[in-house]
Amino acid sequence: MATLMEKESLISALAYPSSIVLLRLEEDSAEFQENLDLLSNKRNYFYDTPPEEIRFKHEAAEIKALIAKYEHLPILPNYQQ
Repeated sequence: MATLMEKESLISALAYPSSIVLLRLEEDSAEFQENLDLLSNKRNYFYDTPPEEIRFKHEAAEIKALIAKYEHLPILPNYQQ
């Protein structure tokens, strides 16, 4: 069960793993598309679901796990200056 503020923080928190996926995974990889689909579905779920039906700790843990999985990868050369 999440509060309205926790729901908003989950929506905002999706931006960081999205940027990690976009900057660190090749666009033609299955992993890239799977993760973007997952993040898109989560965003839609957060917007469409009342806060009291969202399991905040569970969702936050999933977002953190996705970040941890890819954060160590280098940024792709075409995104480096």
